[in-house]
Amino acid sequence: MRAFTVDANSSTEHVLNQVINLVKKVGRIDSTKVTGTADFQKDLSLDSLDKVELFMALENEFSIEIPDAEADKLKCCADVAKYVISTCTWNRMQVGRDINYEFSRTIGTVFCP
Repeated sequence: MRAFTVDANSSTEHVLNQVINLVKKVGRIDSTKVTGTADFQKDLSLDSLDKVELFMALENEFSIEIPDAEADKLKCCADVAKYVISTCTWNRMQVGRDINYEFSRTIGTVFCP
């Protein structure tokens, strides 16, 4: 599994394009219908098995976990891109806090991220 990180160069458009390209590879989707706002169920006719396959691929691609409750809320590629960015940004912030905590614990100085 490769690590996906969000930084200053990771624009929403870049992530959206990655999501769109991944969706085009799932199941029997007509790739010409895949857009940022195409509804997975209504426009792309994804059934429940297709959606499971899609979200597993997304989790693998972006090195994240998408809980079922969250996956149910993600209706199109734009929703997924926003979720990926927010999740990766939060994870990066959390890792930074953990590193600062460990560093400060080791040398006795407190750093605020």
